[in-house]
Amino acid sequence: MAVPATNVFPVPADMSPVDAVAVALAGAVAMNQLTRAGFEEGQRVIVQGATSALGSTTALLARHLGAQVIVSSRDSSKRERLRQLGFDSVLDSPSESFVGDARTAFGGHGANIVIDNLGDPVLWSKGMDTLAPGGAMVSNAEHAILFYGSLLPYVTSAGV
Repeated sequence: MAVPATNVFPVPADMSPVDAVAVALAGAVAMNQLTRAGFEEGQRVIVQGATSALGSTTALLARHLGAQVIVSSRDSSKRERLRQLGFDSVLDSPSESFVGDARTAFGGHGANIVIDNLGDPVLWSKGMDTLAPGGAMVSNAEHAILFYGSLLPYVTSAGV
């Protein structure tokens, strides 16, 4: 396979080739998610499942590109890790107050973009409820469709 030289970067000396591929793959998928959602600097972004390689890469990239970012996780120790990465708005995904907490963190506004890397229908529905009018939700949840059969009943119940 041949690629343009502008697409080739040296692997840092302290990084294994396996880690380099993982970083490149997560970065490409993260950028694709943001691009598909119509990302623009200054937008409000929620990343559900932000402690996975893809989730944390997406959240860090969105923040780097100028978004106001909320991250979430179900696990308290993982939420602490997100705080260590410098995120101020770290929410408990399954919390009953998730939607209200997200809107409060965004100054009463909904999210312009929600990135769902979990595929949990309940959390997916909460993500939909946090969207601002005209907002976009990007789901990387093919595995959830295989497990649950379809997300359609949850989309319908959310009034989408």
